[in-house]
Amino acid sequence: MSENQNKSPVQWNLNKLFQTPAVWPDRQLNEEGVTGVFFDALPLGDKPTRVFAWYGLPEGASADKKVPGMVLVHGGGGTAFAPWVRAWTARGYAAIAIDWGGCIPVKPIGRSAGGGNPAGPYWTAHSFAGPAGPTFEDVLDVPIESQWNYHAVAAVILSHSLLRSMPAVDAGRIGLAGISWGGYLACLVVSLDNRFAMAIPVYGSGFLGEESAWTPQFDNIGPEKARRWLELWDPSRYLPAVKLPMLWMTGPSDQFYPFRTFAKSYRLPSGPRVVSAPIGLKHSHEDGWAPPEIYAYADSVLKGGQGLARIVSQGSRAGDNGMTIWVKFEMPSGPARVVWKELAFTTDSGPWIQRRWYGAACDMAIRDDTIRATLPEKTTAYYANVIDSRGLCVSGELVDLAPPG
Repeated sequence: MSENQNKSPVQWNLNKLFQTPAVWPDRQLNEEGVTGVFFDALPLGDKPTRVFAWYGLPEGASADKKVPGMVLVHGGGGTAFAPWVRAWTARGYAAIAIDWGGCIPVKPIGRSAGGGNPAGPYWTAHSFAGPAGPTFEDVLDVPIESQWNYHAVAAVILSHSLLRSMPAVDAGRIGLAGISWGGYLACLVVSLDNRFAMAIPVYGSGFLGEESAWTPQFDNIGPEKARRWLELWDPSRYLPAVKLPMLWMTGPSDQFYPFRTFAKSYRLPSGPRVVSAPIGLKHSHEDGWAPPEIYAYADSVLKGGQGLARIVSQGSRAGDNGMTIWVKFEMPSGPARVVWKELAFTTDSGPWIQRRWYGAACDMAIRDDTIRATLPEKTTAYYANVIDSRGLCVSGELVDLAPPG
């Protein structure tokens, strides 16, 4: 049993999940540049289950020329996306994308892969599907081993075991990227599976019971079920065990995972972190896998490429003209340099998912490694952005100036 396993609120058979699952070829779906397969997942009671996945290898990959890899986890309303796999293979990575909703990527019939959201896209369910989700109300009525969260986390770990078993993949250089509910799952998975070299949660984070798109559901299921769900499945219970490098990617106006609780989440792991919160980043699968910061970060960890800027320290002081803030940063060695310094701020209060954010340019004449700015009047929260010549954004620490509560 690993050290991470000891800290988990749920017990897992990691020895089993770390074994390569049996694979079954898919003979129905065809996509250019990827291969469709099913692999054995955990049983649902007495019923065997399987997970559909697309995987792909970059041109030239072989046992003699191993490549890094990525495990890709979709969000609500999503599926195993072939274009997402191809985005990584085009950059020299092996990649695998799973469908944790018990579906294959064929619309428009079947069950929802978005937790029962009738407005979301529907994909065709297959006969070996595990439990549907995400769900909240069955947390006391269904055994832990039959709940969606348990099966989805296991499916991600098993997909990692499958990818690292491929002869052309360097098992020591595999990362994890998840979007929305996939980012949520990534937070749980990396607390258990210490074989990953790095992780990138996009949007998804913890503290869902404090403020999120799902707080009304916690109100609806009642305090006992809400308490139990948060004890078992909220990422805030898992993230303190995480030590690996992580890039946390979001937009400050994200309407599902508020920026305040996103920041509380990224502060929990003890490993090195980079935060990127460009103003205006929208919430969708395509927007979630598009940011160039994601690929540059993976290259820096898994390929030795130039890293993103690093925030070293920050602070503030009150003056006659208002509050002045400063942020110091470092740029890793390489050709890229900082070309833009930005203060991101909001003057709104109330729910974080409703706040509007603005960007103000900071003086580029000040020391190359420092951002200084005077906060606009009535600022309630702020952070700083550093943008380099590659167009890559790195964000400083979120500071909330509003009184608690």
